[in-house]
Amino acid sequence: MDMDYIEEVVLMYRPENLRKKFKAIGRSGVVKISTNLRDVKISEKDAENVFSINGLQPKAAFPEFKPNDIPSQQPFFRPQLYWNPNIVTNEGGNADFLFYQSDDVSTFNLQIVAQGTDGKFGTTTKSYSVRIKE
Repeated sequence: MDMDYIEEVVLMYRPENLRKKFKAIGRSGVVKISTNLRDVKISEKDAENVFSINGLQPKAAFPEFKPNDIPSQQPFFRPQLYWNPNIVTNEGGNADFLFYQSDDVSTFNLQIVAQGTDGKFGTTTKSYSVRIKE
C-alpha cells in the first residue's frame, strides 16, 4: 500500500492488554492501520488475514459546541464532555487546550489519559470549581 494513504498505524503489543481486549486472537500482537481511502482493495491472499473484531469502536465524533448558537444573556447549561485525541505535548509533557465551560456552579473533574511513544498509558484526574464571581 502506498504510504501516502496511511493516516495512522497503532501497534498493540502489551500481553496483559492483548489478553483483555482480544483473548487468544491477539496473543502475538495486533496492528490497526487507518487509511484515508474509502474503498481499500486487498488481494484475496491478503484478505484472509484481515478481519474485524467485535467490540472495537470506530472513532467517536462529538457535536461541536459553538457559543454563538445561544443568546448572549442566556446561561449555558449542558453536560460537559470534551474529547480531543489530537493533543500533542511538548518535550516537557505539557500541552495547552481550550474548551467551553458550562455556567453550572459546581465542582468538575478533568480526566486526562495520555499515551506515550512507547505505547504505555498514563492517567491523572484534576478537580476544579466554577463559582459565582462576587
